[in-house]
Amino acid sequence: MQLIKKFIQLFLTFPCITIHCVQCLGLIGGGSSQNLFENVAAEESASRILKDSSLFSSDCTCGIKIGVIAMSPLADGYNRTKNAIELWQEENKETLTINDTVCDLEIIIKNSYGDASVAPVLAKELIEENVVAVVGLEYSSLAFPAGEVLNSGKTPMVATTATNPAVTLNRPYAFIMGAGNTAMAQVLVELGSTLQAKNASIIYQDDLAYSAGFAKDLKDYWESLHGTGSVVSFVAFNTSQIDGSDYKEQSALIAESNADVLFVPILDSEIPEVVNAVRDAGYDNQILGGDAWGVESALQKCGKACVGALFTAQFVPDMPSAGSFVQTYSKKYELVPDSRDSLAYDAMSLITLALQDYGKWQCSIFENRDGLRDALEKVQGFKGVSGELIFDENHSNKCISIARVDSSFSYFFNSTSCLA
Repeated sequence: MQLIKKFIQLFLTFPCITIHCVQCLGLIGGGSSQNLFENVAAEESASRILKDSSLFSSDCTCGIKIGVIAMSPLADGYNRTKNAIELWQEENKETLTINDTVCDLEIIIKNSYGDASVAPVLAKELIEENVVAVVGLEYSSLAFPAGEVLNSGKTPMVATTATNPAVTLNRPYAFIMGAGNTAMAQVLVELGSTLQAKNASIIYQDDLAYSAGFAKDLKDYWESLHGTGSVVSFVAFNTSQIDGSDYKEQSALIAESNADVLFVPILDSEIPEVVNAVRDAGYDNQILGGDAWGVESALQKCGKACVGALFTAQFVPDMPSAGSFVQTYSKKYELVPDSRDSLAYDAMSLITLALQDYGKWQCSIFENRDGLRDALEKVQGFKGVSGELIFDENHSNKCISIARVDSSFSYFFNSTSCLA
């Protein structure tokens, strides 16, 4: 009776884990609970399952699983994260050597289809499939709910192009390959200041957490440097309320402000219409954008209105670090890679490097996840195809590139800076 009480106590404390234990020991599927707890050996068996990876496998073979939550297709119709992971897999062996031990490496790819309610379900599935880490989750709206599940399950998440600081806030198992909105805002404001701008306007999407948070960070940091009221126009729009992509009202306010610089931290899908409307309204000064500008199809559609714009970039195809990646990727997929491809590719390299730095493979998946998390946190100066990665205290990258849109409606590398 005492043993049964103890088991119930374990169930209340670790419901998900205990369900697996029950299945392993036969309580579900025809097993007898009376026979199960007749001897101490059975109790010791339950304890062992709670403690080590026999919850998932029958031995301690070094078999590493990495999960991927991709979003396919993306707005441009391509499966960029999946493409990058498969390219990385082709270029690297299906094994990984950790401290002279050769481990099998399996990559499990799942598709969220961009649904924020699906992403956490997939995260839970991957935890149960014994992955040591999860990569992908391109948007903050996906990474935030999935990250909550993964952090609760003490499973490292390395998100690619998610940028909202909330994704990693108070989540020790959450990491972001790119720079966060707050860091990008700082770089953009400092860039505007070097252009001798004294005041600024901002236009943003108030129905999108990425854009609204980015805009607030821009406003706060700009006014901390240039004084209250130096953001002369702070204009919002809601995509669900725009009739036929009509931004005339917002554009008129921007043009009337005649600010020295205009910040446009919006999604790539909205850039062509918004920027053309602003230019048509008569605004002719410098435009500065966020990392969502790094989508060439959006810039091609935007045309002349976007020429000369500068924006923060997680990856630029002609940046020095890109090396042969662009050529190899383009040849395979007949597509020029952008930040979504490159950061997914780099995330795989980062995780495998961190596993090697961890330097061992335990029988316990829980210990391996903890060890990987600790190793990721210690990584400094990782150099991938997207450039250098230095994690800040919020587990996002401190190194940010700037790109410029040229007359061919493409974007090219301008500079990189790493925040102190």
